[in-house]
Amino acid sequence: MPRLVQRGPGVAILDNSDREVAYYGPETGDVGLIENAGTHGTIVQAATVNVALANGQHQTILVTTNAAITIGPTVGNVDADTTCWLTIEVANNSGGAMGAITWDASFLFAGKTWANPATTKKRQATFIWNGAAWVCTDVSGADY
Repeated sequence: MPRLVQRGPGVAILDNSDREVAYYGPETGDVGLIENAGTHGTIVQAATVNVALANGQHQTILVTTNAAITIGPTVGNVDADTTCWLTIEVANNSGGAMGAITWDASFLFAGKTWANPATTKKRQATFIWNGAAWVCTDVSGADY
């Protein structure tokens, strides 16, 4: 049965599989339907990776070398007056220490600090769209 849960300052509607399908945010007063909600995309490491919003709100970047990575701007449209969430997970399968990650200016960490995961581990950052940028609301405090 669908249910409501608190998500940041707003409320999300989850479907029977606990996938977020809609969000109401008091910051804008809007309800945002999430296209491809619950879809989990995987991005293979490249010098620059871009998160395609059409692949869902949870994206994993699979790191296989120690080369530096730039996470570029998201691909796809988010309406300026729509609030939605995006989680970017980084999985370190490089066999050692990862190279540096440079985040595009559209990702604002606002007092949060990103640290790369150790080899064979993961970390994630969750962002909310504020109409102009992805503002980080949470960062993994430790590897998992």
